[in-house]
Amino acid sequence: MKKRKWWMLILVTSLLAGLGCGQELEPFGPGSMDLTWKVAPLGCDAGEVESVEIRLENDRNVHVEQVDCQARGVRIEEIAPGRYDLTIEGASASGTPTFDARLDSVFIRPDSPVFVGPVELEAIPAEVQIYWRPDDWEICEVEGLEEVEVAVFDGAYHRVHLSMWNCRAGIANVAGLPAGQYYFRVRTENQESKFEGVRALDVGWGQQAELDIDLIQVDAGARR
Repeated sequence: MKKRKWWMLILVTSLLAGLGCGQELEPFGPGSMDLTWKVAPLGCDAGEVESVEIRLENDRNVHVEQVDCQARGVRIEEIAPGRYDLTIEGASASGTPTFDARLDSVFIRPDSPVFVGPVELEAIPAEVQIYWRPDDWEICEVEGLEEVEVAVFDGAYHRVHLSMWNCRAGIANVAGLPAGQYYFRVRTENQESKFEGVRALDVGWGQQAELDIDLIQVDAGARR
């Protein structure tokens, strides 16, 4: 029995030595991904999406492809095997990102295509930075105003957002707005006076807008 183990040891050692001295073993080859997408709900034309950027990314590698939205699909090759995060971003003719989709844990296999899709791209909400800019920009300090109420109403006058902000900051941020027409109202008060301002703004998909609103003193009976 011992003699048999001895010869097996010699055989394994010889094989390992042969591998070390002979031709190196080839590593696994790169993989590829076949991706398809759709701009929800009615496609590229209805969503006014011109181009699509595909981004595959992990800690070691980044692959970026940009194609026409109407292609509705693309093959990305020469991808190192591993797990990736996938981001698909659709942009308008002006280059503004308006639709997107994100997938975690897309696994690329060596020497074999991976099929992903169809992935639905959904509209990116708008974001608005609101600045209250009265003639006297020190109004918060002078009038002893602490907080500003920011309210947003849609085109049918339904309130869709309400938040409180520090008056001295002079700025508020409202995110997550679907494309459409809105009315932005800021107001604040102290024990003696009330201040208010309202402005309308149309926002598009994925738009990042800025809006200046003047705080104007109003009569106590004008606000309910």
